[in-house]
Amino acid sequence: MSIYKTLATLKVSNVSLGADHFGGGVKDGLAERILDAYTDFGGNFIDTANLYGRWMPGGANLSEQFLGRWMKKTGKHPIIATKGGHHDLHDASHKRLGEADVRWDLESSLATLGVDTIDFYWLHRDDLSLPIGTILEMLESFVREGKIRHYGASNYTAARLRAAEEYAKGHGLQGFSAVSNQHSVAKVNPGANTNPDPTLVITGEEELQFHRASGTPLIPFQATARGYFAKLASGNPLSPELMAAYGGEENLRLYEALAKEAEARGYSLQTVALVAVTRESFPVIPITSVRNEEQLSDVFRAMEQIARETQSNPI
Repeated sequence: MSIYKTLATLKVSNVSLGADHFGGGVKDGLAERILDAYTDFGGNFIDTANLYGRWMPGGANLSEQFLGRWMKKTGKHPIIATKGGHHDLHDASHKRLGEADVRWDLESSLATLGVDTIDFYWLHRDDLSLPIGTILEMLESFVREGKIRHYGASNYTAARLRAAEEYAKGHGLQGFSAVSNQHSVAKVNPGANTNPDPTLVITGEEELQFHRASGTPLIPFQATARGYFAKLASGNPLSPELMAAYGGEENLRLYEALAKEAEARGYSLQTVALVAVTRESFPVIPITSVRNEEQLSDVFRAMEQIARETQSNPI
């Protein structure tokens, strides 16, 4: 039984650990213990971004800074997937997908992480004013320079993904090796996402059809709907934002089904939600963040169960 899946030429663990709060909300000592436990278990796929931490006082890329320090200290070198090309935090109209902006982000990430090459590089956002071919050719130039190995699209619609697939095939390019859009088994109520950023792409039926037809891996963020099912199970009041986003009969029926599975397997709702999002005809590698070491037990159980189901039903 293997906890690993294939992503392009990389062998990555079947659950990616989100490092968005490392170096900021999760302080170094705790973050080190979390990462040590995750990698000791066999996890090797870390999700970060040049952006993470820049919203805090000082505006630094705190997550990447922490990961760079941790790798230097421990000598461990997991697969780091980082992102660039997010729009300006102070001016959303500045899309920052021009070559100069993305190169600045990329080279900043390389220096901060202390590596020569980034194994997997995401574009954090799209810019519909740019031809998709222009974006792909830029990324290919970074591959040729040896700065990145593989690249993917975060917050791209099905229409843009199909256009990218067609362009890559027609021009002999590597193309997007994976997609990272918002996705969980819970349905988001229209207009009520917990993050109101209109540039986020929630995986809908059209995006799912793209993945099913192409086999392109999905590496979703908010893969447990911000813990909606686990928080329902706790019996504690849910925040107004979470209720607005996920409250409704459809998600309640899903909660009941997941709760039955959790009871039967002896798992938490968080574990079951992580496993459930991977039950697709194409590879799904969910990203999840934890705030303490105890929460890792849910992640480890999910990794083991996903491995069992993958072994029984290989994609």
